[in-house]
Amino acid sequence: ASVGACMTYTEKTIYPVMGLTLPVWLGGYQQAQGFRELGFDTFDDVIDHSYQHIEDPETSINRAITDNYRLLTDLEYATRVRNDVMPRLIANRDYAVSNPFDQMITNRINSVYPDFDQRLRRFIRLK
Repeated sequence: ASVGACMTYTEKTIYPVMGLTLPVWLGGYQQAQGFRELGFDTFDDVIDHSYQHIEDPETSINRAITDNYRLLTDLEYATRVRNDVMPRLIANRDYAVSNPFDQMITNRINSVYPDFDQRLRRFIRLK
């Protein structure tokens, strides 16, 4: 059974940024879009992120692999692409270092749900 449209950012998102690798999010619904909205380059000219709009994680993962197969399997090609976009990878890393990721996520949540902090505090006190 499918869990439907959902996603979360974890250390698995920050590690590739810090390691200067190209991001392909497996199973995360609209994860590339959200990352782009946080101000990051998602390399849409190099990576086909159309998989991110598929709600079923298994289907999304299969499409991510199929649509980006050459990038994921051809080491010479992937090396060439990575070298070509290295300044952009470095810019992503610099951006992440200068803007704490946890604060970016908190700001994003608060922009969508302005009273989230208050609601969360009330919920915690009730427990």
